[in-house]
Amino acid sequence: MLLGLPPELLPMIFQNLKNRDLWALFNTSKGIRHNAAKILFRRIKIDHAPCNFPESLNDRLLPATRIFQLLGEWLPLVREVHIFCHRAVEPCMLNLLSRFPNVQRCRLDAERSDESTNSLKHQLIEQPALREWLLFHTIPGSWPLLPPFQSLQTLEIESLSSGILVVPAMPALLDLQIHFDMEFYCSEEDAWDRDCAVLVDFSMLPRLSKLTISYL
Repeated sequence: MLLGLPPELLPMIFQNLKNRDLWALFNTSKGIRHNAAKILFRRIKIDHAPCNFPESLNDRLLPATRIFQLLGEWLPLVREVHIFCHRAVEPCMLNLLSRFPNVQRCRLDAERSDESTNSLKHQLIEQPALREWLLFHTIPGSWPLLPPFQSLQTLEIESLSSGILVVPAMPALLDLQIHFDMEFYCSEEDAWDRDCAVLVDFSMLPRLSKLTISYL
C-alpha cells in the first residue's frame, strides 16, 4: 500500500512512526528502505553497555559488524547522536565517529575515565556541523586539554560530582548549562565530602548570552 502513495507523502508518514516500525519498513523494498532510513538514522542511539563494541542501534540489538555497516552506509543522514559508553570504546568505533559529516547535536553518557573515552570526546567535538553537545554523567577530572570548540553554540554538562572541569575556549558558544549532581549534594555533609569545581574564563566565551548553574 505504501508503494502506491506519492513519494512526497512518505516522509510525512514515517516521521510519526517509532523506531520498531521504522526498522520493519527498513527491511522491505528498496524505495521504502531509503525513506525509512532518512527518519530512522536522523537520530541514532548507540549502546555499548556492558560490552566494548556497540550492541544496539536505535533500540535494536544487532551484531557490531552490522552496526558498523549501517552507520557507514547512512552517515550523511545522521544529525543527532546519543552514545551510552560504560566500557572502553574500540578504535574501529572511534574511526567511524570521526566521519559524521552532518551531525549537529550530540549527547554522551560516559561514567568512566580512560583514554578511549577521552578519544571519543575528541572525535565528537571536532565534527564541523556540531552545534549542541550534552554530556551526562561524565567525570570532570577526566577532561583533557581540549582544542577550542569553533562552531559549538550550546554546551550542557550534567551530573558533576568531583574533580575540576575547565571550560575551553568556545568562540561561538551562546548557551552554557552546568548541572551538579543533585544526589551528591542532597545534604550539607555530602557537599563537604565532595571536591568539585568549574573554571570558566568568560573572555574565552565572547558570544555567551545564557549561563545556567544548577544544584551548586
